Order: sequence, then C-alpha cells, then structure tokens
Amino acid sequence: MTSLQERKDRVNLIVDSWNAEKLNNYILRKKIINDSFNKFKFSLVNFISKALDIEFSTDDKVFLNNVNGARENRTNLTPNGAVVPKSEFALEYNIFLRQWYQIISQLSKNNPKLISKFRMTPNVRIKFGAELDDNIKGLEHIYKSFRCMGRRALGDELSYTYFRRL
Repeated sequence: MTSLQERKDRVNLIVDSWNAEKLNNYILRKKIINDSFNKFKFSLVNFISKALDIEFSTDDKVFLNNVNGARENRTNLTPNGAVVPKSEFALEYNIFLRQWYQIISQLSKNNPKLISKFRMTPNVRIKFGAELDDNIKGLEHIYKSFRCMGRRALGDELSYTYFRRL
C-alpha cells in the first residue's frame, strides 16, 4: 500500500469515527460547537490584547482597530508577526491553550485514539494590512543571512535559489 493510499484510508476512518464531512481524499471538516468556538475566540483576543498591551474588546471591529493602533508596539511580536508568549501574560496564554485543547478533545471524542500527536501550541500571528518599513529593513538582513547559510550549508544551486526566495 502506498503512503497516499494510507492517508486516504486514515481520512476515511476519521470521517466515519468522528462523524465528519469529507471534503476530498485528504481533508475533512467538522463543526466546532459554538460555545467552544466563542470561548476559544475570547481567549485568543484576550491573549493578543495582553501581548500588545491594548484594551480588550469582544467587538471584532474595535479589536482589529486596537491591534492596528498598536502597530508600533511590537515588543511581543517577532518580525514575521508571531505573538510571543511571556511570563507577564502566561495566564492568558495558558487559557488560550486550554481552549485549543478542549476543541481538539471535542472533535476527536468519538475515537481519540485516532490522534497520536498534534501540535499543542498553535502559532498565533498578526499580519498588518500594510507592511511596516522597519520590519522590511530588519528582514532584509535576515534574508541575506539565509541566502549565505543556504549556499554554504547545502551547497547546491537549488537550495541557494530556495533560500533566496525567502
């Protein structure tokens, strides 16, 4: 049996076991319970609000405006927008992780043994509508480093080209 066939069979097994909808041979969909989704969203907004030191709001438009207003305060963001959990808001981050785990548990409750591993720490990234000038200048240096590292470490033209595209 090929690897692709094994994946198809696994998706079929998960669809049948979890009462999910099969979108194609490799992707399935299952609705998240509204209450769980709302708790997850609340915890995510709370975590981001603490990380950016902005006012918490459950109104989506207000929240997005607050995030955009904090563009210059990127102390807890990496240059590519990842929100970095820190001890100052560890409680909010842990609540967010707990809600993430609750959703995974609910989705797989009919047969949890079908999940042997999953990424417990989801990446939270913020992408501003317009790139920040100082981010672009800072990233140019990183990209040059990747090009050199790719050429030296991997040594072939394909790898060099790959790293140049970053």
